Amino acid sequence: MSEGQYPGFPIDRIGELRVDYPSLGIVREQRSNGHARMLVVSLPDTQKRVTCGKYKILIDVNDLDQVPVSYLLNKNDVQSPRFVMEGGHSRASYDQSQATIPGTNKKAWWICHGNFDSVYSVLEPDPVVRLGAYLNHIISLLNWK
Repeated sequence: MSEGQYPGFPIDRIGELRVDYPSLGIVREQRSNGHARMLVVSLPDTQKRVTCGKYKILIDVNDLDQVPVSYLLNKNDVQSPRFVMEGGHSRASYDQSQATIPGTNKKAWWICHGNFDSVYSVLEPDPVVRLGAYLNHIISLLNWK
């Protein structure tokens, strides 16, 4: 783990990402020692696929040395979701999704990030840089034409 000895995203650095992602929040039950293990964020829908206009995403940031795992929370509001599949089925070698949203019994809808590992691995280990690049990538995938 690159940011000290604790897993997750350092809570005191959330403000740096809120400049670009103002809805970014911490899942209250998933934080300890100044770090968040789960984040939530609303991402823009530029292709008019979501009835509410935003994708609601849960991001597992427990280990920022690896590409985070994201889940679509409002799948029922999305028409023809791109790169979204049922979690926990390991359809790809990099799939670390779970069948249910971590910490719940709710069925998980994993956002497949493709071969982003190759990009992620060469980013500087700063958590803001890594999560910012990852969120940008997820927005691009969800809004792919």
